[in-house]
Amino acid sequence: MGDEATLKQLADYERISGVIWIVFGALQVLFVFTAIAGIWNIFAGISRLRMAKLIERRDASVPASYESVTQLVIIAVINALFGAMIGIVFVGFDFYVRDKVLQHQSLFTGQVEVDDPPTTNDLDALERMARMRDGGILTEVEFAAQKRRILGL
Repeated sequence: MGDEATLKQLADYERISGVIWIVFGALQVLFVFTAIAGIWNIFAGISRLRMAKLIERRDASVPASYESVTQLVIIAVINALFGAMIGIVFVGFDFYVRDKVLQHQSLFTGQVEVDDPPTTNDLDALERMARMRDGGILTEVEFAAQKRRILGL
């Protein structure tokens, strides 16, 4: 699949996610006991529709927007507590979209993917960085930046 087709597919995924969250959120708002989740889901849907436009423009900020899973975890918890379990399925779709965007982040950075495998030194450095992340010394964003630097991405 070509770059433009991949970008279109990624943007379409975000649009689908956005529409699903808005419709689901609107239905939840109709029921008082799920209104909190509904409002959050509408917000999430609108943000995904905005992200689809950034994807189509190859905005360099797109991959960084997907590195953290915090928003996805929050939306899963809110739906589990105040909404409906079907929201958890939608979060699963969002994780799928996130993985696809991160797999194709070179489309946004303009950098060419390197086919050279990482060296033993690279893997040792990555392991150290992962331990630092797991120990709370590095944030997920800092870890991802170091990983890109080490791997030359």
